[in-house]
Amino acid sequence: MDGEIGFMGQKLKEEFGDDYHAIGLSSLKGSYSHIKNRFINDDHSYDDKLKISSLNFQPKNSWESILNEVNDGNAYYFETQDFEDKDIYTHLKLLGYSQETEEDYYKLSPLKMFDSLFFLETTNATIPLDD
Repeated sequence: MDGEIGFMGQKLKEEFGDDYHAIGLSSLKGSYSHIKNRFINDDHSYDDKLKISSLNFQPKNSWESILNEVNDGNAYYFETQDFEDKDIYTHLKLLGYSQETEEDYYKLSPLKMFDSLFFLETTNATIPLDD
C-alpha cells in the first residue's frame, strides 16, 4: 500500500518464498511502549527512552473489535490460509514504535497480509530494562 505498508513483507517473501511466514499481532485495548522520535534512525543518537501510553483510538468497525467478538475476548491464534475469501477489508491498526494516532488505521485485509494472526484482547507495554 502506497509503497510503504507491506513493503518489507513483500521483499522478504520474494527473497525466501515459501520459507517466509508473516505473523500478525493484534490487540483491542491495553498499553504499549513507544518513543518520542517518529523516525527511529532520524537523529542517530539512539538514546530515546521508552514511553508508555494506553491504546485510545478504535474505529467502530475495526478488525480488532471484530476479532474480539469472535472468541469473547480470549487470546487466540489462527492461520489465514483457512479462509477462502481474503478480500474482506475494514480498519486495521498498524502501530510501530511511535505514539498512536487516529491515522494508524488503514482499510486492509489481515487475511491477505499475514499467514497467521495472534489476537490478545488486552496487551501490556514493554518495560525498559534500564533508564
